[in-house]
Amino acid sequence: MVNSSNLSTISAETAPEWDSEFKYSTIYGLSPSTGVFSKMSIVVTNGLDISKCCPGQKGETIIKFQMDEGFLQLKDMKDDQEKSFVQISVFSKNKSINAVYKLKTKMTAYDRMGQIDKTFETCFEQGSNLDPYAIYLSAEALEKNISMELEVVSKAISYNTSVFAKERKGMIGLLSRLSVNLKNDGETITQGPCTNNEEAIIFKTDEASLVVKGCKSEDGNDYFELSVVSDSKNVDVIYQLQLKVRSFDENGVVCRQFQHYCDQGTRLFPYTCFIGEEMKLKRLTVDVEIVHKNIDRLPCFEEGDLHLSFGNGVVLKTYKSVIGSHSGYFKDLIGEEINSPVTINMNDFSVDAMKELFYQVYSTKRPIWTNFKALAMAATSFNFHVILHKIALYLVNYEELAWVDKMKEAISMRLDEAIILLSIQASRNGLWNGMIATGFDPINEFGQQIYINLIKPNLDKGYSQMHHENLLKRCLC
Repeated sequence: MVNSSNLSTISAETAPEWDSEFKYSTIYGLSPSTGVFSKMSIVVTNGLDISKCCPGQKGETIIKFQMDEGFLQLKDMKDDQEKSFVQISVFSKNKSINAVYKLKTKMTAYDRMGQIDKTFETCFEQGSNLDPYAIYLSAEALEKNISMELEVVSKAISYNTSVFAKERKGMIGLLSRLSVNLKNDGETITQGPCTNNEEAIIFKTDEASLVVKGCKSEDGNDYFELSVVSDSKNVDVIYQLQLKVRSFDENGVVCRQFQHYCDQGTRLFPYTCFIGEEMKLKRLTVDVEIVHKNIDRLPCFEEGDLHLSFGNGVVLKTYKSVIGSHSGYFKDLIGEEINSPVTINMNDFSVDAMKELFYQVYSTKRPIWTNFKALAMAATSFNFHVILHKIALYLVNYEELAWVDKMKEAISMRLDEAIILLSIQASRNGLWNGMIATGFDPINEFGQQIYINLIKPNLDKGYSQMHHENLLKRCLC
């Protein structure tokens, strides 16, 4: 294989003919009637991008493929001795980019029956400041159908930021080259690129703000965060979004694109999209389409015949019949009064915890895990038995925590029902016996009072239930 810009030094002895049999005996055609590409099909693979070129019928002498940061060029050439070869070179798209690609190349020649006659493989680098690569073809090879497969094995791309700065004077940060198209209810709105050092691009919808914020990581990589922020504390908003991110070269041609789906809104962390090194200096477009909206309008607690007055001056208004049916504690405080509002002094109890409790009482869509500990504190403080049962089931079935950690959480939040359920569960599935066999000390882990009063009796209850169930199964069999 030859890799030299001084083509006059190339000899037949150094030109690859795909096998040694023809290396010295090949007679080169002085002027073949057809070009190199007339019977050659070409496939270029660059990551997930695959480009194909069928055999040329119009006497093409140059074929170009667009790469990330440049062009791969194949050229039909002849040296001083009229020997045909394919010259392979890569050109960067502009002076601010230096790109070098390592290319794995495979060439296959086929006979008239379509069977493989010869194959040839090599690997070489091509790009900025490298001489073109040459692959010689014999007269015999030129008469055959040939396939050329080029695969980008690796690439090294660097940017001359000083040159870029001159070419893009005034552009600062990611948002200076990023535009966002938001499609909402059939209408598309476009914002960006930013020109005045804005920190974010913000779209207003009927119930929320969609925010795209330009950021930079600790290692200097650009990325953007996309979030949806409700305009009201009493409205939970979740948008289902489809995103398409595209990068463009200086001619407006799409270089890279990908599509993604995500949920964004209340209680969700922002969607993060990192911009790779290859797209660091390119213009970007983000297409965002709101596929569906989940909107939960939470109660404002501004009406009702039960007034809860807190130490910070906040008054939550709800209804005596609703709260009294859930809590025996509040039912006793309300008494038999029907016609007049009742005010209860809540002193310094948390307003947010009480709201979280009432959200569950009012059967909103708000997830039980939103503010779990605050919810548990309020439910145990005022004995909301239905909500306590929901909390206990959630904790017992929460798969992210180990059993011991669940038990400790249940004890710390005074969730007696969860302690009972966890004890029965451990006795029935054999977990408890396995822990004790390995030296586990329940009194030291959970405390003597909790162990004796709640855990041990329900361990025994679990064993008894399992014994009776097994006995019943044997009797039925």
